[in-house]
Amino acid sequence: MIGALNERSGLSVKKQRYDTLLEQVQVRRSEVAQKLLKVKTDEEAWDGQIQEQEKALASVNQAIETLVTKGEILEGGGKRGGRTDCPSQ
Repeated sequence: MIGALNERSGLSVKKQRYDTLLEQVQVRRSEVAQKLLKVKTDEEAWDGQIQEQEKALASVNQAIETLVTKGEILEGGGKRGGRTDCPSQ
């Protein structure tokens, strides 16, 4: 009889231990899910920043291309017009 009670008590302790372990696993799972959500949110924010910067880069590249083209036209027009930037000697 006492052996059965001791065995039952031991089983109760093991059950409590496993219940505690299960609760800890659930808490860790929840923490991992929260971290994953934060990472995904941050990733979306970074993707948005990247898109904005790519648009800005495209705009700057277009402005550079326009200025280079205008510079080439001005340089070509100056040579054809007979003007030079060198002073007369």
